[in-house]
Amino acid sequence: MLLPIEIPGSEGTPLVNWLLNLVAEQKQVIKNQGKTIADLERKVAGLEKQVKSLDEELKAAKKLKSRPKIKPSTLNQEKKTPQEGEKRAGSERRSKKTSFVPDQERLIS
Repeated sequence: MLLPIEIPGSEGTPLVNWLLNLVAEQKQVIKNQGKTIADLERKVAGLEKQVKSLDEELKAAKKLKSRPKIKPSTLNQEKKTPQEGEKRAGSERRSKKTSFVPDQERLIS
């Protein structure tokens, strides 16, 4: 066991020896937990790959579309104002009388 400070044998009381053993046990526990964590991280990485491939298969089976393409907001942009003399599309008015063609003519008496 390596400690940053060497304890002389004369100061090796039962309490000090018990604490040194406790520190050594804790180091071993931490080392074992590090190995366990590394193993679990490898397992999780493998499962993430499987989940991604299963998600792709599910989308293909359901024939789902990809994410929608949403255009950016135009709220903060300047609006185009029509120039003088220009009108918006569909705003023209026309007389209906000139374009009306009757199908039949009847004389009512």
